[in-house]
Amino acid sequence: MRYAIPTLFLILAVLVLQSWFSKAQQLSPEKEAISFLSDIQSGNVSKVVRHFGTNVCHCPKKKGWGAYLAYQTDEEPNLAFLLGHPFHVVSISKTSVPSPPQARHGIPWEEPEDYLVNVQISFDKSKYSPLFIPLPMAYGKTITNKELEDFKAHPDYEFWKSFTLRQRSSLEDGAIKFNTSTIDQDVRAEFKFLESNPKKTADKQTSWYLTPKDASPVLMPDGTIVKASQLQNELPHLVRTTIQLKVVRSAKLHPWSIAEFGLKDSALEQSDGQVINLSEH
Repeated sequence: MRYAIPTLFLILAVLVLQSWFSKAQQLSPEKEAISFLSDIQSGNVSKVVRHFGTNVCHCPKKKGWGAYLAYQTDEEPNLAFLLGHPFHVVSISKTSVPSPPQARHGIPWEEPEDYLVNVQISFDKSKYSPLFIPLPMAYGKTITNKELEDFKAHPDYEFWKSFTLRQRSSLEDGAIKFNTSTIDQDVRAEFKFLESNPKKTADKQTSWYLTPKDASPVLMPDGTIVKASQLQNELPHLVRTTIQLKVVRSAKLHPWSIAEFGLKDSALEQSDGQVINLSEH
């Protein structure tokens, strides 16, 4: 009888451990990536930022994780152009990568795991396909019709400059305004950029290249000014891209989280239907 209670406790401990390990095996970096992208599509920024940063070795910007969801932060890469919009997952793959040495504990079930998860997505133009606009236009600087025509002829020229910040859902005024209606109290600290707006300094030549703005107008040869929204049918659209997510967990029994992200292997479709592959970001 004296061995019965310790044995019962041992059996219960084994059952609990088996349950934990079973749950850990059911979870995967791919499922975390899909869940993350699903929450981005929902437009709920609180759900999105909860996916970030449980691994202490991967830290957010001082502006908070929410900075990656707003144009006004000038963070590149940025996911603002995907927030609340539909897209289709084409394929998903993962690759294991070494964890930072400082994250290792030396205990098997406490060892961290890091993966690169590549999710290729595509857009249906009948529903949503981001517009890709010239760099000056994305920062509110009026451009000439010639500059617009040059961009339309070669949208891949220096496309990597503020690539995601130049992706727009619309060129109407107010299109890039950040929606704060889904910020929950428990994640408000992840949106520090809303608390203050420190002034940036730059020389006169680059002072326009500081904060993304609504798309600027175009100066026509006859001197008239045309709103960008009137020209959006002439601009290229993003038709596909691969989102590379670094998905991590600090131990095998801990939840997965998103540590980093980027875009690669994108393609633009011009107004005449020609598709331009962008090989490097």
